[in-house]
Amino acid sequence: MDIRYLILVLTTRRNLCCRYCYCGDSKSPMDMSVAVIQQAVDLAGINEASFHLQLTGGEPALVSPLIETSAASARKTGRCHTIGIQTNGTCLTRKILTIFQKYDIQVGVSLDGPPQVHQNERGMAAQTLKGLRLLESARIPFGVTTVVTQANAAKLGELVLTLAGYSMARGIGLDLLVRKGRALNEDGGLPADRPTFEKGLQRMGATLKEINARRTVPIQWREWDLLFPAGNRSKRLSGFCHASLAQSIAVTPDSNYFCSHSINDQGQMELGKCFFNRRHGVGIDIRSRSLYHR
Repeated sequence: MDIRYLILVLTTRRNLCCRYCYCGDSKSPMDMSVAVIQQAVDLAGINEASFHLQLTGGEPALVSPLIETSAASARKTGRCHTIGIQTNGTCLTRKILTIFQKYDIQVGVSLDGPPQVHQNERGMAAQTLKGLRLLESARIPFGVTTVVTQANAAKLGELVLTLAGYSMARGIGLDLLVRKGRALNEDGGLPADRPTFEKGLQRMGATLKEINARRTVPIQWREWDLLFPAGNRSKRLSGFCHASLAQSIAVTPDSNYFCSHSINDQGQMELGKCFFNRRHGVGIDIRSRSLYHR
């Protein structure tokens, strides 16, 4: 397997209770062991091609030592060209920011709109904005990822305005609501209807254009740039994502691995477990789905 995009779910612990969390409610929170981290990184590192390491959770900032362990292991392979982390921003500290700087970790923060919208969707909006201010004061660039629902689709322009005051803000990415986990509950939120979403996108694009005209470094729109790369507007992606090209896996704390778009869909999209073989290197055991050493 030629892995170009490795996702490590460092922990299933989290400090927010997002109304639409696709992971649902974890009854037995688990942190990834150093052994599983090393096995997964080794699996990506054996290929000739370089790879990207993405750290996530749960909330990865709750297990900051594992952030450093993962980043250090990946850099040691000599094949990890970029590292990213997705955080809700509420647990960031100057010590964690030092780790980001040491290993050149790209930071993504989950932000679902202006403060009141974010508060309704995820909670702890004040703490998330405090995290953004910490990143700003440390001069660490960051992007935001927004889960689009009916509740915030019309507010995408206001989301841009929220970021306008942060010189370190670099990008916005949009993820559509996934109807699983808590999103299946009655209060889990609804997908945005097409008219509302289209109007929200138009306002977002217009606001971005206006704001970026006044910025030294523009705020990028992830989806737009993926579909219309700068300098070659006719170029398109060769596949929907790395997973669609069989170049991506996501590894959970119990060493199960999945297509990166189906994390935690046990029994449906679970592909197997990572394993380490001292004689033949690292691989994946699809048949027994067990972690073992020889």
